[in-house]
Amino acid sequence: MSLARRCTQAASTKRALIVAGKRQAPATHLTGLLCAPLYPADASRLGQLVELGVIESIVNVYETFVLGNQDIVPGDLLTTGGIDYVIRGAAAWSRPGTAGHFMHLTVERILQ
Repeated sequence: MSLARRCTQAASTKRALIVAGKRQAPATHLTGLLCAPLYPADASRLGQLVELGVIESIVNVYETFVLGNQDIVPGDLLTTGGIDYVIRGAAAWSRPGTAGHFMHLTVERILQ
């Protein structure tokens, strides 16, 4: 099955803006996104994110692909299935030899 066909989950993003030097509450940034179901991140590829203190634990870290090249950056929130995830890594991605473009995201579930 192609990756584009796996992007079946509705998602949106939120972004916190800095106004007058103060971080505002996250507000809706992108809507109508399609992503693949989240899957546990490959712990062997998380070393640098853990080392830099970007993520706190590998237990609640997932990866997904979002259809299309989107304006998504680390620090944004990804909302899917009613759950917010902090985006810790975001990169444009395409499979060689295909026309599909995606965003590869590494996200961490917010535990409250």
